[in-house]
Amino acid sequence: MGGEGDKVKVQSVLAKGKLVLYDGVCAMCCFVVNFIMAWDSSEQIVFASLQSSLGKAVLAHYGLPDDLSTVVFVENGRPTTKSTAILGICARLDLPVSLLSLLLWIPAVVRDFGYDLVGGSRYALFGKYDTCRRPSQAQVSRVLDWDEAR
Repeated sequence: MGGEGDKVKVQSVLAKGKLVLYDGVCAMCCFVVNFIMAWDSSEQIVFASLQSSLGKAVLAHYGLPDDLSTVVFVENGRPTTKSTAILGICARLDLPVSLLSLLLWIPAVVRDFGYDLVGGSRYALFGKYDTCRRPSQAQVSRVLDWDEAR
């Protein structure tokens, strides 16, 4: 992606509210996306893979590195990463999952140590797909880059 059209597309996506960028070939990450969808009854969160042109454009928009080792959660124009992103997402989900956001009181350096331990071995522990996930028919409207996975 690049150019004025991409800026408009990124702004349009960010206007939707809450965006999660995830590693689309990571089996664990795809499980987490499905989990979020299941506990987000208001369907306020939308998704795109970090590998997609949209994901890359959002990263560039915020000056974030093209890094598959972290989830990115953008809310109200503010991106967060790693454990802060995960717990921010949890805060927007239905009870009892939203209670996990109480873990934000733990210092980020401690939370991110655990995040990095799991994240660094996620492919070995949970596997990796050859291509980004394909959303179910019910999920198509929430996975913004699904046309790239066709």
